[in-house]
Amino acid sequence: DISPSRQSLHATYKTEIHQAGGMCDMLTDQNYAAVEAALTEGTMPTDSRSIVIDYNVLKQNEDMGVGSTVEISLGEEQPSVSVTISGLYAPAKVYSGHGRMHLDGATLFAPEALFHELHPEITSFDYSWSIVNDPKKTDYVGAELKNIVASHSNIALDEINTVIEYEEMTNSFAFGSMEILSWLVFLFG
Repeated sequence: DISPSRQSLHATYKTEIHQAGGMCDMLTDQNYAAVEAALTEGTMPTDSRSIVIDYNVLKQNEDMGVGSTVEISLGEEQPSVSVTISGLYAPAKVYSGHGRMHLDGATLFAPEALFHELHPEITSFDYSWSIVNDPKKTDYVGAELKNIVASHSNIALDEINTVIEYEEMTNSFAFGSMEILSWLVFLFG
């Protein structure tokens, strides 16, 4: 089974003073409640011209906040539209991206209608998928997926074993650092 786990496009958003960019995830039935629970200020979008952004964006762009109007475009060199920032969310409470560092995680969330307004030619905004298969066919499915990825330069395959290995390495580094720090505190006060 193949299940889309994320619908997303790269976004650029700007005011008269600042410009920033990042991944814009589509608000869906699957992530709406999680994003709503992660709100730190404001409300969820009530129309197609409202978005919620990562509250960390305000640290670099002080002219952006709840109620601010920004120009947003989805994709490179695409037309932009004016939208209102309706809310701010804590990214640590909404998982998207890869690994604990949320590499390529969402910087903002927008309603599905905005995606279709800016890109009526796109029928599927699927950005990542989860593939669940019969354990007896794992090697075959893996080999076929690798063949597909090898023939396309614009897609990549993220395997669970690679993710587990990365997480173990990250945890080992973090806990090792804490252990060294605790020894230093113990030895030198």
